[in-house]
Formats: sequence, C-alpha cells, structure tokens
Amino acid sequence: MIIIGEPLDEEHYVCIDSDRGKVLHELGFIPIYKSSKNGNMYFIKSDNILKVVEEKWNIKIE
Repeated sequence: MIIIGEPLDEEHYVCIDSDRGKVLHELGFIPIYKSSKNGNMYFIKSDNILKVVEEKWNIKIE
C-alpha cells in the first residue's frame, strides 16, 4: 500500500517523478509515498536504487 503525501524524513528516500517511478516499480522497487501535489514517488534510499537511477537516467543522488 502506498501512502499519499510526502515523508517527514525525506533524506531517507529517493524522490522520482511519476513516469520514472512507474519504471522503477516495474523493476521491482516499491514506492512508499506518492505526493498528492505533483504525483512524485518516494522510494527508500538504497545503493541498488541509486545505481539504477544513475545508470538509467544519468541522475546522481547523494
């Protein structure tokens, strides 16, 4: 189940736009939050998801 809204501790999550979020979900990553404002999805930050985001879309997240 996805939580509608944004996490209070955003530093522990990766925020991705809805289109890319759908791709990550298809790859097996589970979104935890979905913004009611803009549809962005929040995934728990992990080395795996950071690697996929960087390789797939050339986006480096610290």
